[in-house]
Amino acid sequence: MPTPPQLASLVALLVAADPVDDPLEFERIAHTPASVLALTVLATDGGPVVASLDVERGTGDRLRIRDAHTLEILAEHAPESDRRLRRLASGTHDGQPVVAVGSFHSEGRSRHRPGRPRWSVDLVASDGKRVLRRAPATDAPPVERLFALAAWRDADGKGGWLSGEVPAGGEPRLVPWRDGPETEPWSLELDQGPIVCVADDVTTDGVDELAVILCERGARHSRLDLLDTAHGTTLWSVPAPATPDATHVVRLADLDGDGHDDLAVAWTDAPSEDGFAAGLGSLTVHSGADGATLWSVRGTERAEALGICVTALPDVDGDGVGDVLCGALSGDTEWGREEGDLPDFRPILRVLSGRTGDERARLAIDGGGCIVAGLSAAVVDVSDDTVTLAVGTWAWAAANKGPGTTPGLATYRLTRAAPSDER
Repeated sequence: MPTPPQLASLVALLVAADPVDDPLEFERIAHTPASVLALTVLATDGGPVVASLDVERGTGDRLRIRDAHTLEILAEHAPESDRRLRRLASGTHDGQPVVAVGSFHSEGRSRHRPGRPRWSVDLVASDGKRVLRRAPATDAPPVERLFALAAWRDADGKGGWLSGEVPAGGEPRLVPWRDGPETEPWSLELDQGPIVCVADDVTTDGVDELAVILCERGARHSRLDLLDTAHGTTLWSVPAPATPDATHVVRLADLDGDGHDDLAVAWTDAPSEDGFAAGLGSLTVHSGADGATLWSVRGTERAEALGICVTALPDVDGDGVGDVLCGALSGDTEWGREEGDLPDFRPILRVLSGRTGDERARLAIDGGGCIVAGLSAAVVDVSDDTVTLAVGTWAWAAANKGPGTTPGLATYRLTRAAPSDER
């Protein structure tokens, strides 16, 4: 990874559009160099902590637990030397906060041929100690792909987990579990290429529903389904908005006031002409109750990749409706191209109105000269006046020239606008 320079700009300030009169201000609290593949937040007795998957060349992948405000490392979990960390989710186990970490190693790998991956999931406490490993039994087919990992609530109301798995020689499936491989209450067979998130309990039967992006074999376009997990049936289905692939589906707050949390889907566009990155990108918000489209926004810049990350926000613009944090890329994509250099992408976070999708504010992470391959964000805590966010970036290639983007982990304080009835 490139050596991270000092981040420019400690504060990004923009005046938000109507109906907000107050400016929405981003202030950076802390920053640490890291190449962050994924992050999540744990609520511990000592306060919130940030858990991140840090990808490092030479030293191997690490799960690091940091103080949410200072980013001081409190604990670290290092897997076996041949394992790669790739999936991360937060939840509880036996009443204590834990993170679920999906990792794999390649079996039978040789110098000239990569081995077949074998996936497992570790539950790790906030002190960095592993409390459980979930892996197939020795006589069962290995898991060759882990496409989803999330906390999930089943019929008895107890916390559990949901894995999206592809066993060797098998089909993609969703498997809920609690204490290990022997407690699997059901398995749901899926079509090819699912993207999954846990959704609101629309049927009010005490079991979380699942929002799933599916692309059937031979189909040119994806669709979004809401599954009744208690019965394995589809509650509603909506087609993709004319693009074949999705990158995220995320549970939001109840934006339309119907009593059910809504869903955001980030869709990709066709590749740009040079093939370097996805095109404009788009974000569509659907009613969690029936799938109706509430609003949709599309990127406006070439290779913008709007929706590279999506996070639910509380109401920050003061209109009484929860909002959305949406990631994108921006910058001089033609920089250095005549000499064959890589394009220059900079990560940007946009605050979008949950009511209309209009942009209320943005935070640009300055730098350049690097392909930013990943951007992740999570809400750390919320007060009456501010929302604290953890933001991580992951860069996989440095350009030949230029100052260099800073892959890193940072926390920001976003000042909330006063509610409309207080202005």
